Amino acid sequence: MKTSLRNKHMDLKKDIKQLLIYMIYIIVSSLTFYAVHVFLLTSFLDLGTNSLIREQHVFLSLLVLFVYGMVAVVYKVSPIHAAYVLMGLLLAKMILAGMFVYKLGWLDDSETMHKRAVFLVFYLMYSFVLVLMSSKIIKNIGSKE
Repeated sequence: MKTSLRNKHMDLKKDIKQLLIYMIYIIVSSLTFYAVHVFLLTSFLDLGTNSLIREQHVFLSLLVLFVYGMVAVVYKVSPIHAAYVLMGLLLAKMILAGMFVYKLGWLDDSETMHKRAVFLVFYLMYSFVLVLMSSKIIKNIGSKE
């Protein structure tokens, strides 16, 4: 009985450590995307202010971390449903990103097409990182059953 409890405790520690490592990967990639946006795009193309850029990247980073965290939690509770939760949360993420763009007033202004395009590129980059990190969780579904 004690050994079983100790093994579960060790597995939980290992899972939390792995989750934190993947979240650090997501944060590092977010900081890299932000640095690319600030230093390359604004320096050479003059696309947006620093506060607007920071707001975009914080929004996208928090969405990715939330979705990844929820998929990891669902995987621990019910591994078979993790992929469904990922797909549903990706849809919710897409809707929230559309609402974010609408809130900025970019849909009504024809002069902000370049800003929308840059936001879309970074949205897709963040989504790629999210799917890459989540696929590491989901590929283990077959081995857990």
